[in-house]
Amino acid sequence: MRRRNPLCAATLLALCIAGVRAEPMPAQAARAFDVVSIKHNVGGARPFTLDRSATRFVATNLSLQTLIQMAYDMDASMSRHLLIGRTTLVRPCMQNCTSREQILSARFDIDARVAPGESAGAEELTQMLRALLKERFALQTHMETRDVPVYAVTVVRPGQLGPRLRPSEHDCDGLKAKGVTESELMKLLDSRGRPICQGVDVSQLGVNAVINRYAGPISSLLKQIRNDVDRLLVDSTELVGLFEWELTYEAPGLRDLVPVQKAPAIDVAFREQLGLRLDSHAAPFDVLVIDSVQMPSPN
Repeated sequence: MRRRNPLCAATLLALCIAGVRAEPMPAQAARAFDVVSIKHNVGGARPFTLDRSATRFVATNLSLQTLIQMAYDMDASMSRHLLIGRTTLVRPCMQNCTSREQILSARFDIDARVAPGESAGAEELTQMLRALLKERFALQTHMETRDVPVYAVTVVRPGQLGPRLRPSEHDCDGLKAKGVTESELMKLLDSRGRPICQGVDVSQLGVNAVINRYAGPISSLLKQIRNDVDRLLVDSTELVGLFEWELTYEAPGLRDLVPVQKAPAIDVAFREQLGLRLDSHAAPFDVLVIDSVQMPSPN
């Protein structure tokens, strides 16, 4: 096994988190969309749709909170810890949305397009969405550093991997980024002749078990399971290179069901199957604080 510089595990924990920016995106002079239409979706249409390209951002039935998460490059799992002032309301506000929680829960249809003949890159489009939210929703935010609960992922026995974690030549996320299709990815097999880029699968062991089979750097492993833990995940393994794994653990929220065969909790599965440990503590991160927001201005 190759190992990282120990500084990564000690003084730079906040920079080692899988899939999370520890520093805010650099401020840029954002362009504005040429034409924007925003409507409060009160029809309850499901599911939501999203069409994001170099020339437009078209969303149907997306909550304002989701739009903010997209504008600041964080998914739902990250926002639980890095978005301060977020709503926890389950049902969207349909009318008379006045409080911050109600406004953040409200769903909208947005059709925003760049000027004819022009285009915008992915990062620029994100900046344009951020500017749109500030202008039309009067969104005011600021960044500050706070101690956030994390799991530091470490190797139980240095120099030794668990039985279900092994070096690999495959990188599922890297191949997806290069445009490799799902059908082509499913042709990549692990040492037992099974699709290695399968990701989450329902286990045949019982109704409460989940199997995660994937390959790539350790950051991809943490990205795969971050929705199933209650803290941010920080890579302190010092492991570099590509790996493949098969992780079987108890599905969150299904603990009370009677399984055919009980699966281990995720921290136990990490230790016994991968030879990795989840150490809980706190680490400083830049968080986004929502100061104020309003229902959108008329078109």
